[in-house]
Amino acid sequence: MLLAVDEALDRFLARAAAARPSLDLASFAEAVERHARGDVAAFVETARAEDLALAHQCARGEPAALAAFEQLYFGEIDRALLKVRRGKLDREDFAQRIRERLFVATAERSPRIADYSGQGDLRAWFRVAVTRTMINESQRPNRDAPTEDEELAAMPHGAADPELDLLRRKYTAEFRAAFTRALAALDPRDRAILGYVVVEKLGIDALAEVYDIHRATAARWVQRAREGLVAGVRADLAATLRVPTGEMESILRLVADDVDISVRRLL
Repeated sequence: MLLAVDEALDRFLARAAAARPSLDLASFAEAVERHARGDVAAFVETARAEDLALAHQCARGEPAALAAFEQLYFGEIDRALLKVRRGKLDREDFAQRIRERLFVATAERSPRIADYSGQGDLRAWFRVAVTRTMINESQRPNRDAPTEDEELAAMPHGAADPELDLLRRKYTAEFRAAFTRALAALDPRDRAILGYVVVEKLGIDALAEVYDIHRATAARWVQRAREGLVAGVRADLAATLRVPTGEMESILRLVADDVDISVRRLL
């Protein structure tokens, strides 16, 4: 089995090197393992080697790769700007904001292009990034907004239920840890799908375009990803919390309600 995994990884690396001859294979292999999160065989089966290689080089700040990325994909900026009033956003200023957002590291994090995992078309991923940046440019930040952990503990879910709200506050740390472990254990594609739907707020039609699939298939994939995460969190909490049966049943009722806010925080 290990030999088969190594052979699959070697083929994946070979495809990437053929597309990007200057690719540093050692650092790229490390990136692949990081994105795979322990399941390299499943990852290389679905990931796009050529796109991931270009994104990896851009994350490393390689000038030729950055130039190639702009030549291939920055036309999406012009298409996006056609959807807003002329003169509202300057093209060059907006393009520079995109460069800073995607290709520049900060003290807190690596360049955002390093988040691209090869799951789905890189052009579609970039289109989403452009759209999000455009939305951010048009909205004023709310400095008084609660943190997402506070939101998880305080937000009302469905009908008001003081008992459930109390449990949510009491076990906030346990919920966070369980969601973290369950999300890491998901199939890489399921994890990417939740990111697209919950974080990037893509609809079913847009998700179908990213993966080049029918919208009904996209809907099934979203449902499977959500159900897999909920099942993982419930199993984790059932195994780690030592509480009475009745209280456990109430806790497990909360999990499905908390999926979106937890995924946004973690991804």
